Amino acid sequence: MKKILISAILMSIIFANPVFADTEKDATAAAKKKVSERIEKLKEKIATKEGRLRKEATQEAKRQLGKHHIKGVITQILEDSFQVQTSKLTVLILTDTDTKYVQISGGPKQTISFSDLKVNDRVSVVGIDKKDLEGLAKLVVRHPRQKFLKKRAVFGTLTSIDGNNLIISHIRKSDILWQVKVTDETRIKKVGKNRATLADLKVGDRLVAVGTVDDAGVITAKFLFISPGKFKGIPLSTPSATTATNSAQ
Repeated sequence: MKKILISAILMSIIFANPVFADTEKDATAAAKKKVSERIEKLKEKIATKEGRLRKEATQEAKRQLGKHHIKGVITQILEDSFQVQTSKLTVLILTDTDTKYVQISGGPKQTISFSDLKVNDRVSVVGIDKKDLEGLAKLVVRHPRQKFLKKRAVFGTLTSIDGNNLIISHIRKSDILWQVKVTDETRIKKVGKNRATLADLKVGDRLVAVGTVDDAGVITAKFLFISPGKFKGIPLSTPSATTATNSAQ
């Protein structure tokens, strides 16, 4: 009888309090609802501000309307939003179906989508003031990623000239070679000549090349200096010279 009573109590508790509900689904729905509410509030705020500016109907007001934007790097991407780190703040960028996305890559602008955004992308976001910690984006512009090229300086013997491509070998270890590319921006200098050209180079010249090296190891020269004479290296003291110096003392 006691066992039956306990079972009845447990069953009544379970049916009265469904503890086995999908709490994770509820939490997700609540989060989406919260984001949607924030977006609606921001829309109302923006619409009010735009209405006031348009009502003033001045050139300054129209300029202010598209002035607000931020620049930074994407640090996190969420379901319908992402975070941008500017030089001073971390800003939450909210998006909706009216948000536009474009890519700038040196040519014509390309239309992209939210799914094309990646962490570490450099972006400009229009519609958000620089002082805001969050905002609804009207336009997101993704900029090309910066390539950080390594600087390199080499000194050796010019062994080959093929158009604007040079091969320089190590001054002592001839099996170590560097490929150097000369461009219109490369400054070439030679003793007795302020502005030398590619035509002044000849196989056997001693060259100092300074520039940036790409992933393939090719050095794009920013500066070339034709060194006069031959490199003799650092003279080493010989036992006889050391003995003579000691005896003189």
